Amino acid sequence: MTVFVAIEQHFSEYEGHIYTDIAFSYQYWKEYSSVFDEVRPIARVQKVDELPSDWQRADGPGVIFMKVRNYLGFWDFLKKFCGVLMDTYRVTCSKGCYLLRMGNISTFCWIWLFLKRRPYAFEVVGHAGKSVLMVKNVQEFGLAKLIASINHMLTRLQAKFAQCCSYTSQYVRGLYPSSNKANEWVFSSVKLDESVITSVRPVDSFRVKPFHIVSIGRLEPEKGHAVLIDALANLNKINPGFTAKIIGPGKEIDNLKHQVNKLGLTGKVEVSAAIPWGQQLFEELDKAHLFILPSITEGMPRALIEAMARGLPAIGSDTGGIKELLSKKYLIPPDDVGALAHKIAEIIDNPQELAAMSKANLSKALEYRPEIMNQRKIEFWQFIKNNCC
Repeated sequence: MTVFVAIEQHFSEYEGHIYTDIAFSYQYWKEYSSVFDEVRPIARVQKVDELPSDWQRADGPGVIFMKVRNYLGFWDFLKKFCGVLMDTYRVTCSKGCYLLRMGNISTFCWIWLFLKRRPYAFEVVGHAGKSVLMVKNVQEFGLAKLIASINHMLTRLQAKFAQCCSYTSQYVRGLYPSSNKANEWVFSSVKLDESVITSVRPVDSFRVKPFHIVSIGRLEPEKGHAVLIDALANLNKINPGFTAKIIGPGKEIDNLKHQVNKLGLTGKVEVSAAIPWGQQLFEELDKAHLFILPSITEGMPRALIEAMARGLPAIGSDTGGIKELLSKKYLIPPDDVGALAHKIAEIIDNPQELAAMSKANLSKALEYRPEIMNQRKIEFWQFIKNNCC
């Protein structure tokens, strides 16, 4: 049995093979083989003449990409609208199960499947409207609120008419309910194997100076890293005994580096490109004393769960699935520079509190162990195989 997975992700084609920069490599897709004979991702693919050495293969035995023409940004999407519509039509003529994972590609596939009265499964990973509000070229023409409302409405319809739905958090489950609560699953794709989980950090580990802060995630406007840098500038005026590192892929990296220089934080705050998942990334977490996730909108942040599994204290925005992970005491309003700076200053010189946060975070992270998440995921996939083909 073949499962088609519609996903809003860019991939590159080089010498006849499909590659990805950091997420959705072959190992990710191969997990579907525990239930399905073959997986066919439906995604944007662009041919390239050169490929960075750290990119990973995404296709392989049992994983065949159904290529949709690539577009970048709102206006390019409008130019290629009809072409994308036809690409998704051709894909949905194929026999198999369909799993739609939010975004434009998912919506196009849904239109054709709905018109053909074919069943499908739906996977919700975040708020469909809020991320649109942060898109700059949409903001410039005053279209952000309109498009955000349309995206939110279409996502609600896709969830409502799906045979089954999965959610990354209870928060998004509440936003986009299905018509049958019995066919809903909540789980995260976070990878918490034995190499990730460590132990509670002792009080003395937080007495080391300088105090080091880390933030890991996609460097996109909706992730709020510009807010974090402004907060660190405020913190530097009252307690300069810290360093910070912001790590991740994304188009905002140059803007964030410029912001660091402009605010006089060069040498104290570093903005770094993505680090591959694994030991090198864990070492960055282990060197830190505090993890900060300043997202404007969020589904269920895997990076935060992984940091908590390393026994790392954390502060996060009071939004999305973050609220299901952290105590209310360590949540700050999204986009609030002053509140974030104040909260960091409040705990930076309190080793006892930081050690208590470490203990609470590790305990919470263990609720996302592989044996728990994988069981729910397999149940969801089995339901798709039995009811959506």
